[in-house]
Amino acid sequence: MNLRLLLVTFVAFMLAFAPLAQAVAAPRDPEPEEYAKARGRKPRGERKAESPRGNGKQDRKKDKKKKDDKKKPGKDVGLPFAEMKGTLPQPVTGNDFEVVRSFGEQTWPGQRKVKIDNPGIDAVAGKNAQARAVAAGKVSAVYFIPGYRYVVIISHDGGYYTVYAHLREPDVKKGDKVKVGKKLGKLTEYPQNPRKGILHFEVWKRRTKLNPKEWLDL
Repeated sequence: MNLRLLLVTFVAFMLAFAPLAQAVAAPRDPEPEEYAKARGRKPRGERKAESPRGNGKQDRKKDKKKKDDKKKPGKDVGLPFAEMKGTLPQPVTGNDFEVVRSFGEQTWPGQRKVKIDNPGIDAVAGKNAQARAVAAGKVSAVYFIPGYRYVVIISHDGGYYTVYAHLREPDVKKGDKVKVGKKLGKLTEYPQNPRKGILHFEVWKRRTKLNPKEWLDL
């Protein structure tokens, strides 16, 4: 008797919960399109399947690599000018660069009693050599000075400037952005040797004239 009662109770239980089990196991019907549009999403039945297992980790690696690449400096991005002291390239093209007059107080050639204060250095190179930018920056001035011919001044970050004088004709104009190595113009003829060209080069920290030899990698 007790076994029959238990069996009847079990059958009644199964009949009562069978619709609920079917509802849970059955796939959901596609979501009405108007409901999906109201929420700004695709209908439930049209959603794309998730990526296969394992692709998620690879995607995260790719995203991380893209972020790391953005942090790396590009080819045109260099160190701040102040950190390049002693590493700047020579300010002319060619390999025959030679300093003929140093920075600071100098004796005028042939006149021991005549002293001059040189705000930069004077260097000679090949006759067809050109002045070139020693660092990236912006041309802040181009003008002509008797005795110095054309002069190009480039402003750099941190209040630094480089000055290039004795140019025949400038190849840049005020406002131009230049990269390191940009040619600025051919050198004028060196009076003591017509087969050479001469360049006057200066480095400024705002209004203070600095010794270019301490900045160039010579």
